[in-house]
Amino acid sequence: MKKIYVLIAAIIISFGLSAQDISLSIEKKSIDELQKGDKVLIGVFVQNQSKPIAGFQLYVEYDSIVLTYSNVLNKYSAFSNEWISNDNGYFFAANWLTLDPKGLNFKGREKLFDLEFTYHGGETDLFWQTEQIISEGTLTQGETMFVAVGNTIMQIELINGCLCGPK
Repeated sequence: MKKIYVLIAAIIISFGLSAQDISLSIEKKSIDELQKGDKVLIGVFVQNQSKPIAGFQLYVEYDSIVLTYSNVLNKYSAFSNEWISNDNGYFFAANWLTLDPKGLNFKGREKLFDLEFTYHGGETDLFWQTEQIISEGTLTQGETMFVAVGNTIMQIELINGCLCGPK
C-alpha cells in the first residue's frame, strides 16, 4: 500500500513540474492554393493561460527565400497602444507590456495576431526563437518569453508552424 502512495505522489509531482503557464502556437498553412507573389496570413495563437499576463516578447523565424514579411494584421484589441514590432528579413519580433495591475487574461484559444507575408514559392517552417544571441552588438536571435503579473517568467509550451505541402 505504501508503494501505491509513493507512486501517486510521484505522478502528482511530475505533473506539477511539467505544467505550462501558457501555450503559443503558429498556424500550419498549406501551400496548395498559393502562387508566387500572393499575400499569405499566418496566425499566432495563445491558449491554456494560467496566470494574468503583464507583457511578452516574441521572436518568430522563417526562411526569407520563401517569405518576405509585409505587416502585422488583426492584432488582439488590447495590443493597440503598447505594441512594438519589427522584422529584420528572417525573423519577426514583437513586444507588448501593460501597466494594468490586473494584466491580460485570454479565454480559451485566442488569436494574438496574423503575420502577413509575400509568398515566393517553396516551403518554410515558422518557429519560435528560444535563445537570445547578440553578435557584434546586434541581436541576431531573441528569446520568446511571457511575463506574468508580479514579474515572474511564465513557463511556455511553444508549438511551431509552417507554410508547407498538403495537410
